[in-house]
Amino acid sequence: MWYSTIYRDVPLPNNVGLAAVFSVTSCTLRNFHIDSNATSRGTNDGDGGAMDTTGTNWVADSMWNQHVESSIWASGAGGTVKNSRFTSIWADGCNLNNVALTGTVGNNLTATNNFIRGTGDDGMAINSVAFNQSPNGTTTTLRCRTLR
Repeated sequence: MWYSTIYRDVPLPNNVGLAAVFSVTSCTLRNFHIDSNATSRGTNDGDGGAMDTTGTNWVADSMWNQHVESSIWASGAGGTVKNSRFTSIWADGCNLNNVALTGTVGNNLTATNNFIRGTGDDGMAINSVAFNQSPNGTTTTLRCRTLR
């Protein structure tokens, strides 16, 4: 695995507001190594994530992300992050949530068999960002699980 490396040479400062390398919906990404020249999570130092995803039944398998703002920022339903390595990440290593990209739900998201080390923020986060947002009390839920 990791024969394919995507190296993101971000212009410093990152005044154009570059987002993640992959912004995907309902797909599978497997066996990519993503690296960057970013030196912090700030725009002056080249921030930008590795993978933002939403949709249904997406999979991030055997990814190796390093030196990016966040490694995996994911919402949707039925998504899985597995067998991956996230090292030297400036913000979150793996954040399962209900607002990534255009997402409004975070249901049955799974993280299993991942190695996370050296994050600037959360190593692993389950983050219900959008909750009780409407005046009528509508609640957006987040259902995730982490497996060993």
